[in-house]
Amino acid sequence: MHDNINFYFDDLCMSTSQPKHFLSVAIYTLAALFLCYEMSLQAAIGVMTHSLMKAFEITAKGVGWIHASYFIAYTLMQIPAGVLFDRVCARNLICCAILCCALGNLLFAVSHHVILAVVGRFFEGFGSAFAFIGTLVIAAEWFKPRWFAFLVGIAQALAAIGAMSAGAPLAWAIEQFGWRPMLIYLSMIGLVLTFFVGYAMKNPKTWPESQLKKIKKTLVWDHILQVVRSPQVLWIALYAFCAWAPVTIFAELWGESFLIERFPVTLTYAGMMVAMIWLGLTFISPALGWLSERMLNRRYLIIITAIIGTLSTSIMLYAPHTLLLSWVVLFGFGCAASGQILSFVMVKDIQPKYLVGTAIGFMNMAVVAGGALLGPLSSYLLHFSWSGTQRQGVPHYLLKDYHHTLWLIPLCYAVALLISCLYIHETHPQAQEGTP
Repeated sequence: MHDNINFYFDDLCMSTSQPKHFLSVAIYTLAALFLCYEMSLQAAIGVMTHSLMKAFEITAKGVGWIHASYFIAYTLMQIPAGVLFDRVCARNLICCAILCCALGNLLFAVSHHVILAVVGRFFEGFGSAFAFIGTLVIAAEWFKPRWFAFLVGIAQALAAIGAMSAGAPLAWAIEQFGWRPMLIYLSMIGLVLTFFVGYAMKNPKTWPESQLKKIKKTLVWDHILQVVRSPQVLWIALYAFCAWAPVTIFAELWGESFLIERFPVTLTYAGMMVAMIWLGLTFISPALGWLSERMLNRRYLIIITAIIGTLSTSIMLYAPHTLLLSWVVLFGFGCAASGQILSFVMVKDIQPKYLVGTAIGFMNMAVVAGGALLGPLSSYLLHFSWSGTQRQGVPHYLLKDYHHTLWLIPLCYAVALLISCLYIHETHPQAQEGTP
């Protein structure tokens, strides 16, 4: 049994030293915990929309800007974060990033003016920009290449678990204690995580010193241009945008509100329903990574997930169905969104190792741009559809208002399907070489 475990770790990790086997897993786990943390912060807005409208006396447009401020910072920092991970110690970057998230969240929690809330969310997004990239860079540098796709899936699954914690559990806690105390507790968790990362994480760089010097002498702009000059990278990035944007619109912003209007359910129950999206991501993301290696094919899988997304979201929004079927459809929504994890694997397939951080940063920028662009757009569309109805002094949006807004979601998956069928080529190294 002991020999089998050693063989497994030898196959998994870059190093053949047994203590470093566990060090690799521990470092990846710490980075993944940061990913869970930032996703819980990111998705928290979805269960606080009515609380925020009441606290700051704003409409859907105001909530949209609070939501977008996070993604504007997150999106703008993706390429700089990727470049920094190619050049700077990961531990220092991740520590500073977690601290930025915790302090930004604290400012958001204590703010009594919408401008301060926007600033707090902006700093949360700034720090969160380093979470997913850092986890994937560590996976690329501490583990063997054949495991990268699976570890990307695991990272996405853990991120989904973090987002699930911001669904029904946070909705229940907000109903019991209020949204401000819960955000303060989340800030405290971030401070504790900062300490553990600073104490336990090691520098993952494994390149020769001569190569590191060469990388540091290369202009940052040259790295960025080398990534974006590839037409395949651009098509994959557009696919990733379309595959994830629906999650930012529905699961992180208007999902609970839509379901409360669509069915006679409470906020807590609606939070549990939205959690099915994250549950689908949790189970399917690692499976997609594993399957893409077993099948030696990434492209077929992103086509299948785009089809599932188009069908499931169209049914969810516009087809008559029961409450029970909604749970199944929302799980399918999560399965479809998990296709975006393969975009990171595909760009790693076609980029040199010294550009992994920059390429992943560019791809994650494309993924989260949906929150920066379509989040405010959906909020404006919803507000323009509003008939002026209010409940307890808070704008109340009818089911028809959501129907006039959320057509963006199935449209995104239809575009993703078109792109994956017509413009994206297979990237798996063995498939390209024609080897079995």
